[in-house]
Amino acid sequence: MPIVRRQQLRLKRVAGLIAREKLSLVMPSFKSLSHQEKWKLFDKHVLPYLEFPPEMKALGFKQVMKTTARAWTTHKSNLVCKFVAKGLQPFDKHPYIEPEDWNEFAQWKLSEESIEDSERYKRLREKNVHDHNMGPAGYDGKIAQWEAEDSLLTSEGIENPWQQYPDDRCRNFLRGRSKLEVVDGVAQIRWSKRATKKVSEDIKEKYASAKSSGVSWVRENDLLTACLGPEQPGCVRGVSSYRGWKHAWPEFANLYKKRRRIISDDELVAIKNELKVEVARDIISFFESQGFQLKQISRNPSPASGRKCSK
Repeated sequence: MPIVRRQQLRLKRVAGLIAREKLSLVMPSFKSLSHQEKWKLFDKHVLPYLEFPPEMKALGFKQVMKTTARAWTTHKSNLVCKFVAKGLQPFDKHPYIEPEDWNEFAQWKLSEESIEDSERYKRLREKNVHDHNMGPAGYDGKIAQWEAEDSLLTSEGIENPWQQYPDDRCRNFLRGRSKLEVVDGVAQIRWSKRATKKVSEDIKEKYASAKSSGVSWVRENDLLTACLGPEQPGCVRGVSSYRGWKHAWPEFANLYKKRRRIISDDELVAIKNELKVEVARDIISFFESQGFQLKQISRNPSPASGRKCSK
């Protein structure tokens, strides 16, 4: 993966161009593209503009496809807001759109089913009240800038207000939604939204409480999760919206692997037998608690009773 900010921006621009000009608007979903079709897009439209080391090519492919999928969704959303909802045609601004695709796309977006889906996604979107202001480069593109800000404050002897927050993804999350300002030799944090300021106060309170009580945080169940709620798979708040938990906590990467263990026939029989014994024990305990006395029945057949023959 390219790590230079300029390369990151180029990657996102290339992914955006692919999403807008090389993918059909009426494609059912990005997953409907075959693996071969995705590699064809990557080889033809990405590699001429971005260079990946051989050992990083597969990771670069995965990242480009993930970015392209998001860009394709965003492109369709913009078309709905700017053209479909207003009854306008997009061909002057987007001449690469096929008229047949546009007619089918507009008709679908005006259908009752699509409108219901749109309202459902709108309600979900309203829950995201902490919009960032980092631009397309994300956290990776901002960390160097934040480090430079901290160094400048230290060199000028100005107290850094970020020192009151833990130096982990909590601080990154807050910095991505605020701006540091220096006025008359005093550094201040200007929050983008009141909701984010409220989260910052919760973080400080829980951070101080954890330090005094000796509470420790584990992996994704950390301070930021305690303030914002559980993490969603596929992204990590304060780290990346494109990379998952294994990137955020590499020392625990083996815990996030999906494993499927095949049980042998012998193991399956043993499990069934154990289950039978536990069920039988529970049934006997229940009846005995009700005052019934159950006799143990032998599995070995007893000799049949009867008169002995005398000869």
